[in-house]
This record gives sequence, structure tokens and C-alpha cells, in this order.
Amino acid sequence: MDSVRGQGGIQMLLTAEEEAQHIVNSARNCKCTSGSSGSNVKRLEEETETKIKSLKESASKVQSDIVGMVMKYITDVKI
Repeated sequence: MDSVRGQGGIQMLLTAEEEAQHIVNSARNCKCTSGSSGSNVKRLEEETETKIKSLKESASKVQSDIVGMVMKYITDVKI
């Protein structure tokens, strides 16, 4: 695996993590301003869970490539 692909995978994970954090923050803000209105809270929780599941699936797809890339750079000795 070349470093460009590895960096792309890492960047994809970072972007997805940032997006998920925005969703969680938005859900928290909505919960604070709208109280605990059942439908909004439930909808936001479902959206958040869906996003978390998607992020975990994305991470699992590139995990072995990233581990391989890290191991390559750790064990590659340049003299």
C-alpha cells in the first residue's frame, strides 16, 4: 500500500470523526433548547447511532491497511 492511499484513509477517518462530532454537538444543543421533547430526542439519537455505525464500518474497512502502513514505517530501517 502506498503512503498516499494510507494518508487518504486516515484523512477519511478524521473527516468522518469530525462530522460525527458536529452531529453529536448539534443533537446536544437541540436537546438543551427543546427540552426533552420525545420525538426530537429520539430522532437525533437514531441519527447519531446511524452515523456512529457508519463510522465504525468505514474504520473497519481501512483498519488493516492502516495497521500495515504503520508497521511498515515502524519496521523500515533506513541507514
